[in-house]
Amino acid sequence: MLTIRKIKKNKPVLLLISSILFSILFNIFLFCLMPALVSKGVGKKTEPMDLNPILFASLKKNKLPEIKKKKEKIKPEKKIFSSKRVYASKSINLPKLSFKINPQLSGGTGFIQSPPMISFNFSNFGLKNLFKIGEVDNSPVPVAQIPPVYPVKAKRLGIEGWVNIQFIVTKNGTVENIEILDANPKNIFNRSVLRSISSWRFSPGILEGEPVNTQMITTIRFELE
Repeated sequence: MLTIRKIKKNKPVLLLISSILFSILFNIFLFCLMPALVSKGVGKKTEPMDLNPILFASLKKNKLPEIKKKKEKIKPEKKIFSSKRVYASKSINLPKLSFKINPQLSGGTGFIQSPPMISFNFSNFGLKNLFKIGEVDNSPVPVAQIPPVYPVKAKRLGIEGWVNIQFIVTKNGTVENIEILDANPKNIFNRSVLRSISSWRFSPGILEGEPVNTQMITTIRFELE
């Protein structure tokens, strides 16, 4: 009976002692549990936080490629004709030639009409000892020949042709009594031929060692290259 009473009296003390023991045991339990919790936390790899600031890309307006304007090349106008050449036939000592004449050009071309062809009677000029080309020992040889000028309008219109002429080479080598025998086209190149031939110079024809007056016939052609 005495022991039961003593226990009842000491009950508060026992509760205090038991609570202290419980707290001590609980702390020991926590202390033992902490290393395990720490080791688990160390094993986990934590991804580092991306501290970089957010970058906002500024959208630039796509510039349309500049279209370079190609400079228009000025195409040179095509020349209708290249450089023109007027030439006389090389063999100036020719017999009288006959040609088929093409139809004449219309009168609207605007050319200056050459004077009409005149037939000369050589006896009227007092030329003595006049010989044809086949009658002399040495034929006249050209010394200076200025080619006829190609008429501008004929060149522009692309007209070609020829002029058959007869003239006399005097003893002095000058040209006289020029006569247009035929021409194609008519009255286009005549004036140019007359002006040109009047300035030609020759070494005269020779017969038995003496210079003589010699009659010559030749054809001058007008051609576009």
